[in-house]
Amino acid sequence: MLGFVTRREKPPQNAGKLDWKEIAMACDLNGESLRAAKQVAQHGFDAIIRWLEEMETAPLREHPRHFSTNR
Repeated sequence: MLGFVTRREKPPQNAGKLDWKEIAMACDLNGESLRAAKQVAQHGFDAIIRWLEEMETAPLREHPRHFSTNR
């Protein structure tokens, strides 16, 4: 999950839903470990997707100007 945030990349999706088959292959998950990951990770992946979509629609911000320490 941290990799998606760092790269600002959405997790794998298929037809608008998380592609658990691709996630399972990338993370070497199967059986019970995949079921547990789905329960725990769903909300985190959803949050990453929302954050990235908000960033896409948010206006660009200017970088703060550097202020001189001489006043």
